[in-house]
Order: sequence, then C-alpha cells, then structure tokens
Amino acid sequence: MHKQSKETGLALIALLVVPSLALPLVPAKAASGNILVNTKTAPSSVARVKPGGSINLYFGLVTWEGELTAFYISQNAYPYLTLDDIHYGPTFSVAKIRSSTIDTTTYSGYNVGNNWINGTVPAFEIPGGNYYIKAFDGHTSSAVVVTDNYIKVLATFEVEPTSGPSRSPIELRGYALPANGYANLSWGRGSYPSATYTKIVDFLQADARGQFTYAMLVPDLSEAFDEQNEFYIINFRMIVIGTGQDPVYVSFNVKWIKEKPHTHIMLGANFLFGIDLFLILSKLASKILSFGMLFLVPNRLQILYLLKMPCCQV
Repeated sequence: MHKQSKETGLALIALLVVPSLALPLVPAKAASGNILVNTKTAPSSVARVKPGGSINLYFGLVTWEGELTAFYISQNAYPYLTLDDIHYGPTFSVAKIRSSTIDTTTYSGYNVGNNWINGTVPAFEIPGGNYYIKAFDGHTSSAVVVTDNYIKVLATFEVEPTSGPSRSPIELRGYALPANGYANLSWGRGSYPSATYTKIVDFLQADARGQFTYAMLVPDLSEAFDEQNEFYIINFRMIVIGTGQDPVYVSFNVKWIKEKPHTHIMLGANFLFGIDLFLILSKLASKILSFGMLFLVPNRLQILYLLKMPCCQV
C-alpha cells in the first residue's frame, strides 16, 4: 500500500478596486449536482468495496464549469473541500468524461466516457469505514460535487508468503479495519470456510490507519501428508469486531518437506553408523583419505564408512 499526500482547496477571490469605486463581487462558478455510484438513477445504494476494488461513478447529473476535475475521498459529504479530504487518482478531462467514446488508455486503471468513470477505490492507507467521493473542477472556488451516498470501505486480509512448509515463519496482515479496531484470527483445514477453526489470537488491535501485522509459524501438519500429497491447503480467517462485516479468508498452501535421509544402524566394530550424512562428512572429512573409504549403497539410503581404527577414536 502507498501513502498519498493530503491536499485542500482554498478559495481565491480577486477584488478589483479603482479610485472611489469598487466593482461588485461576482460569485465564483463551480460544478453542481451529485455523483451517483453504480447507477444512473438516484438515489445510489451503499456500495461496499475493499481498498483497490472497482467502483463506477456516474456524472450524468453533474453540471461542469471547469475543464478538468480531480477526485478526493472524504469522511464527510460537505459540498466543499475540507482539511481531512485526501486527493487520489489522476486529473480527468471533463470533455473525456462527457464523450460518447470510452477511453480505456489515457488513465491507467480507469475507463472514462459516456458520463462514467469506472475505476478503483484508492488502495492507500485509510481505515475502513464510510467515505464520500468528491470531484473538484476548478481553482476559483472550493465547491465540489459529492456522491449522493457513502461508500463503505471494507477490511481486507493477506498472508505473506502464500505457501511454505509446516512451522515456517509467515505474517498475517490486515488493512482497512476501523482505526484502532480489533480482529480475531484463526485457521482451519482445507478451503474456506472450514468446519472448525483453531484460534490464533483474539482482540488483535489495528493501528490508527486500520492496519496490523501478526507474525507466527505455519501450523504443524506433518501427519496430513503422504507420498501422493505434497501440498495441503489451510485457510486463515479474520473476523473484524463490531463492524458486521462477513469474515475475511485467505488460503495458504502447506508444502511437504521430506526429512533428510539418515543412515541405517549397522552393527560392527569397524563401522560408524546412525549419523546424518552431513554430520559424517563434516566430522570425518579429514579422515577419509588417510584412514578409510566412503561407500554409498544406491537406492537403500545407506552410508557405510569403513574405518581402519575403532569408532571411538574418530
């Protein structure tokens, strides 16, 4: 996720004064009307979307005064810019918005035309909650047009990496929770949702941006593997407390890592036995040339080391 700078619109009013005469103040012009969300007919329903998700804004009810417009995301529906409004996305041409031709190339990630802008909700660091989209089309006024209903930004969840062996380190990451909100984390076997879940942690608190990172080890699923099953799917579940949002799931592929082969136990006074191959090589490398020979028996995973001295002297 990338941070975005906050911008505000300031009213600039020019007053021309001549000797003994002041010209009357002319009200600044600005766009008017409402932006609709996912519909051409008012009122808009509440749209629910995760950060980076797609949303459709309709401008057929907007009367434009400027030639360009910029977008802001806001926690209020005031018809002007406020200090907490956050600018996002490119600056759009009003002519392209009103054009009957759909432009899919000028603005990366957006389709523009026929009074629609189809694109994404900003994927930067904002807490989850209710937001309005504002469009500002000029520099002569701070007035804006606003969506007629709010957009609910939902929490999202990921695991990094997305696969690995049992007991390997991973991170569970949450985004767009309520500021300083809480979540319960758990895991279950198979694809989600699972029949039962095992608790990881309850009441894990997010920060002021609605984010958290939780480090843990992959559950030990060694007993679930066999020669024909080299992967085993589990899923992690996040329940955001107090929002009514459905649980959020993410899958993880647990890899089967076969144990290193060990030597078979061999009885005999002149054999070194029962020791891992790497341990044998590290301890006896200096002995191989002067005291003995190394034998590898193919397909039996047996390593025999024939010594010319008793084992205890090595």
